[in-house]
Amino acid sequence: GERIYRLEASGRILGKLIDGKRGGPITQYEYQIFGPVSRRGSAVSVSGAFEVGALPEGHYGIEVHAEGYGPGTAEVTVSPEAPGTELQIK
Repeated sequence: GERIYRLEASGRILGKLIDGKRGGPITQYEYQIFGPVSRRGSAVSVSGAFEVGALPEGHYGIEVHAEGYGPGTAEVTVSPEAPGTELQIK
């Protein structure tokens, strides 16, 4: 028989972690995302950049932890109009 598949639009959150005092990148961190879907992970990035993709649209909270820094938090909305939402956490 015939099958019908529905493709969901997906977005992503792009960001950069910056040391608020020195201005350089934060290169090792752990993150947690809360919203329509929740994700948790850790990463290493020489530039401090991060990307979390394949997210359905909606409102998300992000919490980032890096050794030697207090937790960083942000809120962002992922939508088809802004599929690559950017944010900076210092």
